[in-house]
Amino acid sequence: MGLAILAVGAVGIVSLQRFAVMGTMTSRHITNVTNATASMLERMSAEAVLWTDNSTSLSAATMPTLGPALANQGQWQRPTIRGFLIDGSPIDADAAADNDPVAYCSHVRAVFLGNPSATGPTQATAARVEVRSFYAKTGRSVARECRTWTGDAVEALFDGTPQSAGTVTRNRSEYGTIFLSTIIRRNTQ
Repeated sequence: MGLAILAVGAVGIVSLQRFAVMGTMTSRHITNVTNATASMLERMSAEAVLWTDNSTSLSAATMPTLGPALANQGQWQRPTIRGFLIDGSPIDADAAADNDPVAYCSHVRAVFLGNPSATGPTQATAARVEVRSFYAKTGRSVARECRTWTGDAVEALFDGTPQSAGTVTRNRSEYGTIFLSTIIRRNTQ
């Protein structure tokens, strides 16, 4: 009888282990994707030194992350550096194969605070920038999605419209996401 009670207790403990592992994996993903997303915001803040006006300095050549976001105000953009490994280090998403370990993928968007077309004191000297990063909750690679999905496709996915990733259709419930935003000021010196 004692062995039966011990066996029932052991089965319960073993089944709880699965939930503990899933919780640990989720926490690790949330921490790492938050750090990768914050590093994108820091990169954009560093690039803002090169943002000298609202007409000629907004290029991917001078500002690979911030430039496309400002040049296409209000639209989610795929910056040059948008894929990240599980440890948060960047990976070239455009060159990544489907089985490469791309854990997180980011898109950026910016909106001028003020009139970007104006000149003088009314010209926009700041922008609200957002970074949206996503990951597969199962821990699988998101290399294909990061390489092919535009910002609009990711927006549609998060709004509930399934998206094609090669021969597979993916749903919102398969992904976790982190949104971070900040205000970045133009270099006015």
